Amino acid sequence: MTLTKQLISLCFFHNSPVNICASKRLLYKTTVVYFVFSLALDQLFVELTDGIAQTLLDLLLASLFIALVFLITSTDGKKTRFLQSMIAILGCQTVITISALPIGYWSLLVDTEHLWIPIYCLPLLAFWNVAVVGNILSQELSKNKTFGIYLSIVFFSSSFLLSSLMTVI
Repeated sequence: MTLTKQLISLCFFHNSPVNICASKRLLYKTTVVYFVFSLALDQLFVELTDGIAQTLLDLLLASLFIALVFLITSTDGKKTRFLQSMIAILGCQTVITISALPIGYWSLLVDTEHLWIPIYCLPLLAFWNVAVVGNILSQELSKNKTFGIYLSIVFFSSSFLLSSLMTVI
């Protein structure tokens, strides 16, 4: 199964991140694709420099968060699990970002009378993102889904807080 099919299947909770090949080269490619699509979505709402800074901050935070989670837990094969988790999370976030791009463009094009449709779709994608990342973390750590969702909420909350601080500075 190709990586794209694995990631889409993982986004719909039909696959496991353990099935993803753990390679640094694949992580690099996934990171570049994530960066491009994340920047394309950020470009709709913020300036280019802010979008680059936000995307780089998100990548750094994801790496640190996942590394910290695997350092704290007693999981076997931490390096392999780290690579699989990073590829799975960045890949799934790319899939969800690609889903959000048409809605983001739509929100820029519609008149204010019909703006409520894309405004309600984007939070649904955000909730889906939290659920997908929670699922990945719970499977990688062999914990229950609730624990994965809690970790996912902590991850996205800290990302939101750091990006809010960045816009203040």
